[in-house]
Amino acid sequence: MVRSDYYDEDLSPSDIFSVILDPSDEAWLGAIQPLPDWLERRGDFEDDPELLPELARRYGDISKLIVLYTDGHVFNMLDYRERPENPPVVYLDLEAGDGSIVTLAPSIEDLFLKPSA
Repeated sequence: MVRSDYYDEDLSPSDIFSVILDPSDEAWLGAIQPLPDWLERRGDFEDDPELLPELARRYGDISKLIVLYTDGHVFNMLDYRERPENPPVVYLDLEAGDGSIVTLAPSIEDLFLKPSA
């Protein structure tokens, strides 16, 4: 289990990410892929053409945010924007909260291999 300060509850690994490597056909929703690719497949740009430019303005190079898990509203991602190796695991909620990217763990290793405090 992983302790989440954001939710103030324990999270299991399956709550953090799922692994589907093929983003084709039916599996694209759960595939590990860059955030812009996920949003394009979902079709959010048809409803809000300013979404991608707004995310890029707020967060910089969003192609370096790699979606590990999402329900379509909240995203658990690896954040490669500043660290090309061993990136932090982050959380983004596009519909609620203040829209901040919150760090869940400094790395995948810290998330799963080190005991939570």
